[in-house]
Amino acid sequence: MSFNIFFWGIADENGEWTGHQMNLQKAQDAVTLLNEHLGEFNICFNLLGMDIINSDDYHDGKTLSQIWSFATLNGLSPNPASLNVLVNYQANIATTANLHLVKLYDTFSSNFTLDTNENEINLNLANYPIGIYAVVLIVDGQPVHAKQLIIN
Repeated sequence: MSFNIFFWGIADENGEWTGHQMNLQKAQDAVTLLNEHLGEFNICFNLLGMDIINSDDYHDGKTLSQIWSFATLNGLSPNPASLNVLVNYQANIATTANLHLVKLYDTFSSNFTLDTNENEINLNLANYPIGIYAVVLIVDGQPVHAKQLIIN
């Protein structure tokens, strides 16, 4: 599984960067660290670039608070699971949202279309092989958040 990463930050209204100082080398180091720790799970991260913008109104009209809450995978319950898992998510300003379950160390996967007006889906796991899965939230065609699920 591969994830593309683009580091970005938003400067304040005075055009000053208020977060941790980020540069391309720090972004590359962060991606290298992710790959070192998650490579054994066949998860790869690719750095697409980085940018600091001067305002929060250049993102399709979305406000800064909407960007931070744009899409997230809030929880999986129960975890570990055997018959069902309740997936709590947020993708309310997305055009499309999908949930992709991928069994690690295997080719088994499943895809579910999510309702962007809802915030949870109950998945029936009765026919899923036992194992460790990556549960990936895909919003507008891009993977944005992932969590681990154990099916026993």
